[in-house]
Amino acid sequence: MSQGASTPVSSADTPLQGKRALVAGASRGIGEAIASRLLEAGMTVVGLARSADGLQASRARMPAPQRYLPFACDLASDTGLQSLAQHGHARELDLLVLSSGTMHTGTTAAATLAQFDEQYAANLRAPYALVQAALPGLVARRGQIVLICSSAALHGRAGVGQYAALQAATRSLGESIRDEVNRDGVRVLTVLPGSTAGARQQALHRNAGLEYREDVLMQPDDVARMVIASLQLPQSAEVTELHIRPMKKR
Repeated sequence: MSQGASTPVSSADTPLQGKRALVAGASRGIGEAIASRLLEAGMTVVGLARSADGLQASRARMPAPQRYLPFACDLASDTGLQSLAQHGHARELDLLVLSSGTMHTGTTAAATLAQFDEQYAANLRAPYALVQAALPGLVARRGQIVLICSSAALHGRAGVGQYAALQAATRSLGESIRDEVNRDGVRVLTVLPGSTAGARQQALHRNAGLEYREDVLMQPDDVARMVIASLQLPQSAEVTELHIRPMKKR
């Protein structure tokens, strides 16, 4: 081989090349970063989010926009789920990434049942419904599922009881799904990120009267890089859970 020539890339080195993914929550944050990395890896990505404008803005930032298929729908509503089913975007997938959701803060005494119901619909019911819709295709194609939860799933704390409880439930859902589909060759990865830079952390810091400093937070792409590395493992191994936290401390 002449000097400077590159090593040929085999299909085993690019296990995501030419495959199809659906990323829920693709218009910002960790979901957008994962979608971008998947496109770089050669996948076609269906990007889901509630805002059509947000998806179009995200598409403009993507490295291969011709392989990025934005689809606006509200997964927390039955109408949104029906629209997704009618367009067939949840079928014939090699990868399903669930990174959408919402968050309300408030003590147990002050948080409302309406807030709890909204978070349940977006953070637990919607992922469950989406997995149900995608599972036949994922099993047929020996695909993969990624559930982006939160480190709040590991421990509750004052002011985020509703959110933490639902994140713990989503983590448990991932464990149950894994136990059901591993025998079919489907891998399930649960990701528990700590504080990650973005609009949600900006709002949390503002509401708490704290200074927002990105230099002490993880970046969405930090999480995305770890997810992509896990997805590209050979079929002889599976990463079941990733707990990632900021390295710097205040």
